[in-house]
Amino acid sequence: MVSPLVLVVVAGIMVGIIVVLIRGYMGVQNLLQARLILFGVAMMVAMFVGAGVYVAYPSGLSLAYVVGANMLVMVVGLVFILSGLDALEGKKMNRRVYNQYFTALVLLNEASMGFVFVEAQSGTHWLYTSPTKILPASIVSSSVNTYWFFLPMFFEMASAIYFSRVTTKDVYYGLLGAALFSPSSFSNHYWSLGSLLVLIGLTAYFTNRCLRSRGCSEGIYYLLALTATAGISFVVGYWLLYAIMSLLAINWFFTNVLSKNVSKTG
Repeated sequence: MVSPLVLVVVAGIMVGIIVVLIRGYMGVQNLLQARLILFGVAMMVAMFVGAGVYVAYPSGLSLAYVVGANMLVMVVGLVFILSGLDALEGKKMNRRVYNQYFTALVLLNEASMGFVFVEAQSGTHWLYTSPTKILPASIVSSSVNTYWFFLPMFFEMASAIYFSRVTTKDVYYGLLGAALFSPSSFSNHYWSLGSLLVLIGLTAYFTNRCLRSRGCSEGIYYLLALTATAGISFVVGYWLLYAIMSLLAINWFFTNVLSKNVSKTG
């Protein structure tokens, strides 16, 4: 087991790096800059995936595999970027596609960090004590339904709002509150119940504002879906559905904020 204090410090550093990359991505002007930012996030993902493998199977051999895999990712990424350096520097990017790439990598990075930190905090072989725990559904649920995913994501979403130039932020604040008060962040019945009530309140408040302004965006439907899946998950006692809905909602959040930022800057 790893000290929570150490994990908090590492998480803070990782979140800080992602925030810098978010700010950098919002200012990209060409394909080269975009790919360099994506390369940075991809390297962080590779690092966390490798760390997860090593924590699960700590040995010299697994460490060698992890180092080799990370070096391979780095080399392939650099070759991919540098091979067309001159062409990339002046080439415009398809922002819609690259916004999705960037968002997917950020989500994968936070889910990987959540998986590794839960692994490190709970013990190296916590995931492998029964066959059902190594199923993809269980891995997704364990990686997302933890404060190691939602709290870093909260700060990253907040930074995206801060750096963006979007004018109407109501629904973004609603999803930001949903990340902060996620019912699945802690394995505690009272936290889940209290957070669910907060989520219901947030949804009611922002839905009311949306209806009164007569300018509802599709984000409000994600907020409603989050609340519904949180309620269902709370009743059945299994949070996979909520984890999937959270990923979809956060995906919409980032791609929408990034596209709105482009429409203002471009």
